[in-house]
Amino acid sequence: MADHGRSGKEQGERYFFIPALNRHRGVAHFYLEEFKSEDPAADEALAKHFGETVIEAYKGIVKAALVKHQVVTAHDLQLQRAYHSLYFLQVLTLDRGTTSGLLVHDENDTGILGSLPSTVDRALLQSWIAKLPPLQADLLRRILETLKEGENAAVVDDVAKLKIAKVTREFYKAHPEALELLARGDRIPPTQDNHR
Repeated sequence: MADHGRSGKEQGERYFFIPALNRHRGVAHFYLEEFKSEDPAADEALAKHFGETVIEAYKGIVKAALVKHQVVTAHDLQLQRAYHSLYFLQVLTLDRGTTSGLLVHDENDTGILGSLPSTVDRALLQSWIAKLPPLQADLLRRILETLKEGENAAVVDDVAKLKIAKVTREFYKAHPEALELLARGDRIPPTQDNHR
């Protein structure tokens, strides 16, 4: 299991890295695309062990956070919105799975974009446009145009998700070369080809 863990960690470090900002989306990363060994029982045991370990670690993180942050301050919310904006950027400009899901059909756009945060910092996202490669900068500009302004943040509700999905689909159909800028593990699955 240790070898697969290192491989998954290494691929995760690459997949969740945001080159334009020279940073990762989060603090821990694991990514294995279409992993399969010659031993299905060992693969199942690995998946079960990994899943249970992540769940236990997550429970500990949440518990510690609830103890540490019994009172949520405006500063806490500002930090959360900054992280949510970073997540939003990575998912919509680099995440191959999200992009593939949006490109194969338009029947579950809110589901595919279900992990997007409810609010993001428009000014922070706009400040990153100049750092992105031109194609990704254009995509982010178009996405930001779909968001309505809320109190201290841009709102990402289901209406916005449908607009984001449409803009993203139109963008990649017009600029298929931008698919080369998406994150990748050691293997790129034929997701879109499977739906032709």
